[in-house]
Amino acid sequence: MADRLGDSRFTVADLERGRPGSSAAAYLGALWVLGLLGDARRLGDPDRDEEGKALEWIASMPVRTWRPMPKTIV
Repeated sequence: MADRLGDSRFTVADLERGRPGSSAAAYLGALWVLGLLGDARRLGDPDRDEEGKALEWIASMPVRTWRPMPKTIV
């Protein structure tokens, strides 16, 4: 896999371990080698982002402000 990826075996080992320092390019390259790159295209599809849709809906809600009731003069 490292030869097809054009990277070292240490990089592949880091990918297998899920090390946070691994680059996104290395992950995408590994997906390409495994024939899974087509599935990665769905990651950025906004129509599949349910959490993003919910946050957008919340952000579009009108903001209500609280105002105290005026005190009556006795």
